[in-house]
Amino acid sequence: MTDPESPLTLLTFTELCQAVERSLHRATGPRKRRAWAKLRDLAEEMRAQADATDELFTAPEPWRLLHVSVTGYQGAAVKAGFRVNPAPGITVVHGPNGSGKSTIAGGIRTALAGTTRWWTSRERISGRSGRQYLWEPLHRAVGAPDSSTEVHLGRGAERLVISAVLDADGEVVEHTCHWTTADGTSREVNLVQTSWRHALEAHPPVFSYADVERRVQQSGDLREYIENLLALGGCFEMLNDRVARERQASAEAHKRLEQARKAALERLREIDEKWTEGRSDEHLTEITWPDPVEDIEAWLEENGLTEYGGTVPEVVPRHLEVIDAAVEGVRAALCGIDERATSERLALARPLAELHAHAHALSEVGSTCPLCDTDVEDWRERLGTVVGGLVEVDPAHEALRRAVTRLVDALGSEFEDVVGVLASFEGQTTVPVDHLRETRAAAELFLRFVENHGRRDSPTFRRLLTLLHGSLSTDTWRMAGKEAVSLSEHARQWRRERRQAVDGFVRVWRADAVTARDHELWGDTRDCVTHLAGQLRDARTESLTPVFGEHVRSMLSDARISLDGLRLTSLRAEAAMSGASGSMQLNMLSAGQRNAFLLAPLLSTLDAGPFGFLILDDPVHAFDEIRIDRLSQALARVSRTRRVVVFTHDERLKEHLMARASNFESWAITREPSTGLISLDPTHSLWALLLDDASHICRLSTNHPYGCTLTVTQTVRGLCRQALDNALRQCLVIDAVASSRDIDADLAAIDGRNTTQQRLDTMKTLLSESAVRRLSAAEHMVHAHLAGWNRASHGRRGEAGKEQLAAEIAAAREACALLVAPADD
Repeated sequence: MTDPESPLTLLTFTELCQAVERSLHRATGPRKRRAWAKLRDLAEEMRAQADATDELFTAPEPWRLLHVSVTGYQGAAVKAGFRVNPAPGITVVHGPNGSGKSTIAGGIRTALAGTTRWWTSRERISGRSGRQYLWEPLHRAVGAPDSSTEVHLGRGAERLVISAVLDADGEVVEHTCHWTTADGTSREVNLVQTSWRHALEAHPPVFSYADVERRVQQSGDLREYIENLLALGGCFEMLNDRVARERQASAEAHKRLEQARKAALERLREIDEKWTEGRSDEHLTEITWPDPVEDIEAWLEENGLTEYGGTVPEVVPRHLEVIDAAVEGVRAALCGIDERATSERLALARPLAELHAHAHALSEVGSTCPLCDTDVEDWRERLGTVVGGLVEVDPAHEALRRAVTRLVDALGSEFEDVVGVLASFEGQTTVPVDHLRETRAAAELFLRFVENHGRRDSPTFRRLLTLLHGSLSTDTWRMAGKEAVSLSEHARQWRRERRQAVDGFVRVWRADAVTARDHELWGDTRDCVTHLAGQLRDARTESLTPVFGEHVRSMLSDARISLDGLRLTSLRAEAAMSGASGSMQLNMLSAGQRNAFLLAPLLSTLDAGPFGFLILDDPVHAFDEIRIDRLSQALARVSRTRRVVVFTHDERLKEHLMARASNFESWAITREPSTGLISLDPTHSLWALLLDDASHICRLSTNHPYGCTLTVTQTVRGLCRQALDNALRQCLVIDAVASSRDIDADLAAIDGRNTTQQRLDTMKTLLSESAVRRLSAAEHMVHAHLAGWNRASHGRRGEAGKEQLAAEIAAAREACALLVAPADD
């Protein structure tokens, strides 16, 4: 099972966020704290967006290898493959060089990874180049019409079928994964969207010394090899890539913004020079450029760069004509009133209106009417009503009201535009400032009176109108009006060109300002990521080093070689080694010692990984007898929890593993050179080896072999029981795979039984119908011997002749062969 407590399991977003939070608490200075806070927020955001768990790795049970097949891959011109016993133990695939061992091992790796390149890739170099790598494998078999690899994995009742299709150049062009869950639901899985690749890199289930040695040539290569095993995984890579992208985007946006600003400044300088040429007394307000510009609309408004040319109104000759026409309209309406004032009542309208205006200005008027000298409390209000009535009956007064309305509108609009332009260029025109102020004051007095007393005729109204008309009919005002027109047109065109000059900057600002604003912060955040990588790398290296060192010691202690320390930097790996003569360097290791050194860190991280199998291709390259024995010990320990599949031509390794493994099987592999047909045939299962030993003892030994505390009968019967138990386990595993049951649960069920008969009874409740039939037939073959085998296994004496023992061995052999036979046999 995968050890979830191992410090070398794949790094999760939760662990990553915790590490960032710790660094934030330790950070000093506002700038560093801002950067760490930015990184924390980004990590939290990514954790929230990512799946809460990776479905392929939710269960604590590991994925076990069930089957592998290759077609048109490397040396396999036609389809080849074999079924793997997924239970913990050792499988040896044994054959001479060129028999297809590396083809099968490489096919497993390619199917799992979806690439023919492993943890480090090399640049593809043309075959016509003198720099082409000589020993890179040709992944597509020569002349093969198709090329593909496929593996079947199991975890309990779950199944994964992963396949890779290669193109004519031997590159993977299609990588698929079909997942059948425990409830029988099937679906396709895009492995790119999971942490599958990172699990393969951190806990590679396939080791080929030739491949690793070919790639680990420099200290940087060794750093990459070991750092992958530290399992920083997809979370850190995703965070690192995200920060790098954000930093690059922000830097590029800031650069575009600066380029646009500089271009706008240059264009503005040219425009200002053009519009001030020969007119040194005229200028517009200099444009301010805060860094950064926070609000583009406010900036445009403040600098007179709005879409309509800025804050200076646009004045045209029509403005002056409207003002003159409005004043003359009021004067003409007054003349109309004067011409129609013939009746006694209309003749009294003007003096009565003037009296009412004076009375309205007083705060206290008393109760005596000044007209009739009688006591009337509300005489002022009554007078207003009379005056209003007199006005209402005359159409001339209605014409006055309309004319006054037009004048009020003209003074609030056209007049204000003219005055506003002149005020904007105060000191740059020929208009006397005093005249401009007097004219504006006359207009304000007139407007205030109309607002307070209404649009009706009165002596005060006429006096204020006369004052306004006098100001607006002077030559000075007419000259001011012409200058306002000229200045308005000049400034308007000038500002419009200015606005066009900054258009590019405005567009870039609107597109990039938000991104560009944090360019310095993203740079600081990138530094935080680098610092965090160092922290995580150092912490995990500290966890790896003692286990790594123990594996080095176990395989190289005869040469007194040990790993005393390991340090990884961003560029290289530094391994402190010592030997019999003191400190030593890696380049002082022999070929076999170097092989052991490269295998040691992989063995150190297996328990933290999600794979219940380990594939080793030629692991004893340049090993001597001692090294083979040490490696066999290490692999025997590994095989207690996972399946170890060893591809080798070395007979010594096969014998050592066979002697040490509690669950061992071997396959012979051959290849027909003319057809590229690879064949794999089972050779010695453990049960067969045990029965061979029993037959050998039965034939050659006396009843009391020298130095043996057990009799021949006890020994032979004990071996028969062990062989049957081993075959029962194989039968259970084969049927569990075929029926998509939980292999570990089935094995646990029979391992809890003390006798072979109990195991047989339990298996009948687990196996499929066809397997139960084979089990019952096998039980029938050995039923008469089970009790004796069980007693012998517990050291109880019982004697039998050689013929009887030979018959028992034959029955055991026949039963075991039936148990492990394919379902269609």
